[in-house]
Amino acid sequence: MQALSEQVSVAGQIELAHLQQLKDQGFSTVLCHRPDAENPPELQHQHFVTEAKRLGMSFYYLPITPGVFPPETVAEVKAILVKAPGKVFGYCASGRRAATVWEMAR
Repeated sequence: MQALSEQVSVAGQIELAHLQQLKDQGFSTVLCHRPDAENPPELQHQHFVTEAKRLGMSFYYLPITPGVFPPETVAEVKAILVKAPGKVFGYCASGRRAATVWEMAR
């Protein structure tokens, strides 16, 4: 995990069990920037939505194709960062897309 600010950290692909660890570290919001097509069935975003909801966390599926950062996705990330009640965690394959979209949203 790489901290980009006091509020935001990013990393590569996580597993469902990591959501509890993130919650325990004070994260309230998770941003998934990895398209489902890049993942096997067990890492599809729907599983994370269900687990995040069970844990009382917010989960957003905002897939980013490598090298393509749609302005509407950047705007949505910016809006989420403004309203998030706690720390925000973003992930993709390596953390690079998550870091880049955060930088663009700043």
